[in-house]
Amino acid sequence: MVSLSSISATRVTPEGIGVTGESLHAYHKVVPIIENVTDIKLLNFRKDEKIAYLTQTTLSVTETEDIIRALTEKYPNITAPPGKDICYATTNRQSAVRALAKVSDIVLIVGSKNSSNSTRLAETARAENIPAYLIDSANDIDSTWLEGIATIGVSAGASAPESRVQEIARYFENFGAITEEFTTIHETTRFAEPLELTAIKKRHRSEKL
Repeated sequence: MVSLSSISATRVTPEGIGVTGESLHAYHKVVPIIENVTDIKLLNFRKDEKIAYLTQTTLSVTETEDIIRALTEKYPNITAPPGKDICYATTNRQSAVRALAKVSDIVLIVGSKNSSNSTRLAETARAENIPAYLIDSANDIDSTWLEGIATIGVSAGASAPESRVQEIARYFENFGAITEEFTTIHETTRFAEPLELTAIKKRHRSEKL
């Protein structure tokens, strides 16, 4: 089976390189990296060949839908992942930032510049036709961004610490801004405890008896 890994619409990320490298090293199979719909035209697999695709978990949901649609049009029998590759947290954050951008004059995304999911959040906000900037801390804020701005939306990448977000909030509060929480989705997803951890906890409880 040949796997097609749909990575980033703007750049190949370390995660994507890792997937292709593992496939080549462990299975001696070359995994094409699809960055955009145009790349699909270059694929020369037979239509009856067994093909599957994967998506990076931190992709833009909208861009991924376009790529998957083009893949399935060219290869109608292509196999999709058993579950959604783009994690629920990424999907929820992009939806929240899209809604936040609609009520803001500018959006600041707290996160590292080499973070794929943080970059996607900034791109999601810009898609709503407002300025959006990726910052690591309050020190990265350029005062010229805020000229004529009334409402500033602040969100963060999945790996950004909450303390950094609060730091940004305090930065604006020191200038007299009023901060309020903007909630669009109440997450209810729960993850099962790893079996290894469950076994360790049971063993510790039995040892105490």
